[in-house]
Amino acid sequence: MCSSLAANSRKPSDKMRLERSHSRVSIGAWHYASVLFGGMNPNEDSFRVVAVLLGTLLISCLTSCATSSNAVIKPATSNDNSLPPIEAQSTNTALEIPVVMRTADGNEVPVDARPSDLTLLIGAVTGSIVGKPGRYVSSLRIGRARSFTLDLAWLGGQSAQAVAIDRHFDRALSSSVKISPVATRFARLATLTSSKNRYLSSFVQFADSETRDSLLLVYFDRPCRLSGTVVTQEGRAMATSDYAVTIDSAGWAWLSVKEVGPSHYSITRATMPHAALVITEFR
Repeated sequence: MCSSLAANSRKPSDKMRLERSHSRVSIGAWHYASVLFGGMNPNEDSFRVVAVLLGTLLISCLTSCATSSNAVIKPATSNDNSLPPIEAQSTNTALEIPVVMRTADGNEVPVDARPSDLTLLIGAVTGSIVGKPGRYVSSLRIGRARSFTLDLAWLGGQSAQAVAIDRHFDRALSSSVKISPVATRFARLATLTSSKNRYLSSFVQFADSETRDSLLLVYFDRPCRLSGTVVTQEGRAMATSDYAVTIDSAGWAWLSVKEVGPSHYSITRATMPHAALVITEFR
């Protein structure tokens, strides 16, 4: 499956295709994706934005202690009762991911106006889709590059954190989501950005540059099916998410988040995604 991911990724030569895409990810998908990092909504009271920024700054400070852009930060081992990490599968597959940075108004930020030390922080949300990264955080310097290489083999620290489905899946108000086989372990890739040279308040997500749907990169340790409906809090409103995901083999897979109605989303396996990293600055 990993080889198919590579085939579905796009090289930097697809820049013109990306530029011809819509000017921004759809508002509905943007709001759904914002829930992935703790239910934050740009229309919430300012103290919630400050809380997220403080969290980002904390991760940035930890990252600054690393000795290289590929350094790994491992906090102290916790005494939780989670299942032991699995052995991440070995792969040499790499994805070429275009980078787009936009203002809060949806205007693209010129490449030379981006922070020269823009760094992507990568973690894993385990046993769920919504939530904050777990105990393993790594970093990848992007700078002003128009694209970057995401090496799936390099993500072993994230895939090794995969656990069985969390009983508080997606921190839902109500949930009928289940996974079969029940022993399946999975983890979603989580992304943040940081910069030492410039104060950076931004929201980060993968998105399809053609459909504008949000994309999730999730690791599954075996063939499985994730299905059911979740109702969550999205800002001051309720959001419904329908999962119908079939995974044919172990490894990393793209999932598509499509808005099918007001605050109603469908999450399925993405077949031919044109994945890009979209960084949207707050006002």
